[in-house]
Amino acid sequence: MTDDKSVSFAYSTANNETPSATLKNTTTWARDLIDATSWSTSLSSSVASTTDVVMHDAPYTDWCEAALDANWTTNGITGMGGVTTCATITPGNRCQQAHVRISTLYFNAHTVTPRRWITCHEIGHALGLAHRALTAGCMDDCVDSSTPAYSAHDLAHLAAALTQSATAGTICPS
Repeated sequence: MTDDKSVSFAYSTANNETPSATLKNTTTWARDLIDATSWSTSLSSSVASTTDVVMHDAPYTDWCEAALDANWTTNGITGMGGVTTCATITPGNRCQQAHVRISTLYFNAHTVTPRRWITCHEIGHALGLAHRALTAGCMDDCVDSSTPAYSAHDLAHLAAALTQSATAGTICPS
């Protein structure tokens, strides 16, 4: 991710992936949240080395479970519904390209608000936000699908993140 507060998004089409309409709708909604801050977003037609956030959705049931030490949802209700990983790290130890994966099993089991919550949450990780306990906003570490937005505290972190020197964990997703 560059330091100019612009974030490019793209949908993965690797391995014959086709992004769902739900992923496209919730990503557009989350990009609008980000665009309302001092950041700006763009949508690329394909993934490139300069893409900051790559969005994926599939009925994940075992992708990377051992390394993540977590289990994907199999019913859309219990288990992990999404995860963000860093694919490329810069020499300054910042995440250059994050991959957001959201289970279509989660999407299919929920209505619009929880879908927005998980997308907001995982994109927050891609932008460098960590879990926060018992707070309003989508970065709460417990699923609180009633608040699918970034809290004032999270927005302050986004505003400050790119003014800090590059240190471990500044931008890399947790």
